[in-house]
Amino acid sequence: MEIRRTLSRIERSGLSHFLERLTFDSYQVHNNWQATVKNSGMEFVDNPSGCFFIGGNTGSGKTHICTAICGELIKQGYEVRYYLWRDLLHRLEANRFEEDRYSNLMDEIRNTDVVYIDDFLKTKGDKSKNASALEYAFEIINQRY
Repeated sequence: MEIRRTLSRIERSGLSHFLERLTFDSYQVHNNWQATVKNSGMEFVDNPSGCFFIGGNTGSGKTHICTAICGELIKQGYEVRYYLWRDLLHRLEANRFEEDRYSNLMDEIRNTDVVYIDDFLKTKGDKSKNASALEYAFEIINQRY
């Protein structure tokens, strides 16, 4: 039954297509900063409290390490949800005036054990869209807090 529950958590996470490839074992360490990132991720898995944030340039391994963390947390029994920031932002904007749908989405974000938002705050467009994105980001962080 535990294997079935784990497989179900993997499917619900939205990461099933990444989890086999993006692991701590497959994370390549060529520099000291990469070793620090990997060790920090592994330490977070051992004591998953608060939040884990990583920022950096495209190709630096942010998605890889965060997916590895989520994979390990799923194995530990945590419910994980993966969102791509721009897709989540579009869903929030589209449902802003549909109170039930908006509330359901925010409840999912608030009540899931682990929320992984890839490319968080990465937006394209005018400054008014960026201000709107910051408002949604604040609401999500506030809900999780």
